[in-house]
Amino acid sequence: MSDFKAERETMIESQVRPNAVTNVALLKAMLETPRENFVPPSMRSLAYMDGALRVEAPRDGHAGRYLLAPMIFAKLVQLAAIKDTDRVLDLAAATGYSTAILAKLAKEVVAVESDAGLAAIAKDALAAAGISNIKLVIAALEDGAPDEGPFDVIFVNGRLGRSPETLFTQLAKGGRLVAVMGSETSPKAHLFTRIDSGLQNQVSFDAGAPGSRSEERRVGKECRSRW
Repeated sequence: MSDFKAERETMIESQVRPNAVTNVALLKAMLETPRENFVPPSMRSLAYMDGALRVEAPRDGHAGRYLLAPMIFAKLVQLAAIKDTDRVLDLAAATGYSTAILAKLAKEVVAVESDAGLAAIAKDALAAAGISNIKLVIAALEDGAPDEGPFDVIFVNGRLGRSPETLFTQLAKGGRLVAVMGSETSPKAHLFTRIDSGLQNQVSFDAGAPGSRSEERRVGKECRSRW
């Protein structure tokens, strides 16, 4: 039987900390959150692998859905600089692992997932973890959650091909959106901040993340092809 607690500690010490993740609250949240509970039972032995983890098998012409690699995920969350007063949109929440971590840092998290099966896993796993400051919405990913905004932070799980204009309209003043953007061969982490004059874009670090071919044509379109 796997010693998941030890694997969590190894994930933090070998994957996350060495890559300049220093946010104490984030490290604590990742150390305390059982990632193995947010993956299908058959995948639990791989829950702490150093890489993106597929949580949905290929179907309907799509290559499946993934959780971001722990290091990439942690660096993106740190980049967002989440405060305990923030309302956060977790876009493409999948099985809810990202939602669980974000909820431990923020005041409230609205998690949007388009796949009802993944959303059901997320609902059960979040309830089992005792996390209550969340709202889970099953909806098309490209729409975000306009009825729930504005948001202080929008966290995008996956790689986008272009700037997500629809999501920008859901940012509060001073709000931040973090996402991996660019082609499959040269993806970068971006931090967009809403300022008085519009949007400020900071390109931060190299960040491999599964994306979608359809995003090259329409930002956020279901975000499924290799996700």
